[in-house]
Amino acid sequence: MKRAISYFLLFIFYPLSLLAQTKSDYYNVPIDTILTSKSLNKKEEITIILPRAYRKDKSTKYPIIIVFDRQNRKEFREIYESINYLVSFDGMPESIIIGIKSDNRLLETSFLPSEKNAQGEQMINFLYDELIPWAETNFNIGKNRIFIGHSRFGYFTSYLLQDKLTELTGVISCSPWFSEHNINIIDSLKEKLQKKHLSHEVYYRFVPDYSVTDTKDHLLMKPFLSNEPVKNFNWKGTEYECANHYLTPGLAVMPSLLDIFGYWNTEQMNIFINDTVSFTANDYDVFVGKMSDHYGDKLGFGINQLNGIGFTLYNNKKYEAAIETWKILLKEFPMFSQAYINFAMAYKKEGKNDEAIKNLKEAALQLKTNTFYRSEEKDELVQEIKDLQNIKD
Repeated sequence: MKRAISYFLLFIFYPLSLLAQTKSDYYNVPIDTILTSKSLNKKEEITIILPRAYRKDKSTKYPIIIVFDRQNRKEFREIYESINYLVSFDGMPESIIIGIKSDNRLLETSFLPSEKNAQGEQMINFLYDELIPWAETNFNIGKNRIFIGHSRFGYFTSYLLQDKLTELTGVISCSPWFSEHNINIIDSLKEKLQKKHLSHEVYYRFVPDYSVTDTKDHLLMKPFLSNEPVKNFNWKGTEYECANHYLTPGLAVMPSLLDIFGYWNTEQMNIFINDTVSFTANDYDVFVGKMSDHYGDKLGFGINQLNGIGFTLYNNKKYEAAIETWKILLKEFPMFSQAYINFAMAYKKEGKNDEAIKNLKEAALQLKTNTFYRSEEKDELVQEIKDLQNIKD
């Protein structure tokens, strides 16, 4: 299917059948898209992976994770699986993943004057003038932007960091280097950090492998950052001296993302531990406000977290509080019909059997047309409804 969109981009959706992917409870099947870029003067192939519970009108924003070298299917899958694993176990919020295919890595990661026909600036223009605005228009993403690159794109993402320092959240550079002819990223970053005020936390993770070139540049970058700490600039350089060049994405991405979303994760755990009496809409707003201050944009919870908070309260016999939390969940994710079953369980505990029956009927009605659940999940929920209906008061 083809259709034009408002600002010079053309996109086509079709299933990405060749990219092997483990079936995920948290992510949809990847979709290939083509954007016609004026900046690069070509059709740029990208892959989009949306959270399974994605909603465009969700009140909080999804982080966007942009991964370069999508044509390297093994590497792209490894990075996707790292994200999927962290999301599965509440290590990071659900994010929108966009992979970018490169058909000329040298030129697309080079900058004048180091390479005569360099297209690095054009690639940056594509990212910030075309791709990100397109994604903001078509998906519910905000300003929380993370870029992941390896090798030449490790160099490119480090260059991107100093170039767009205040317009991103994180950069993960695997097996990078920091200099080419007449270009020194360390000097440029030093100058930008001295001049720029960072209004939110910016994360930089660079991960060299065992190569001499990487290690040399790493030994230049690390002392500079150690000697000149900057408020809200959160960096870490991690060496894998026994790892060859191709291993760093698999080794680096998961711990780096865990670091980047460590604040989100810590505050989430604090709620599970401390909010044992109630969790209200105001409490949720406070959490979102903290995330906005830290990350520069609204980050919220997914179904897993809100449902988990509700069940924590339910297990503590705070049934009204559990219901209020599940109402927040249902407002954010109306397709989560299981919330009505949760309501019924809580109302039964309170002796409000009419309310319980009402919500079980609503759950059954919703499930008939609900496309969010897979068939086996629907069967389990239908059986749960029957079991609750058969429980004697």
